[in-house]
Amino acid sequence: MAYLKRALPYFDNMIEALEKVRKQELIAPERLQRFSDDMFAIRAEIVQLVERFRNEIG
Repeated sequence: MAYLKRALPYFDNMIEALEKVRKQELIAPERLQRFSDDMFAIRAEIVQLVERFRNEIG
């Protein structure tokens, strides 16, 4: 569970970087959106796993 929680700040950094890339128009909007959707889905799965493990432990 600790490793999963440690991964979350990297996703937060990714969100900030994503906005910079979006503003600078460095990547096609469709491709950037697909990447964003994938990263948010992975982050959501990590959060769900952390919650599940917390419930199993507690």
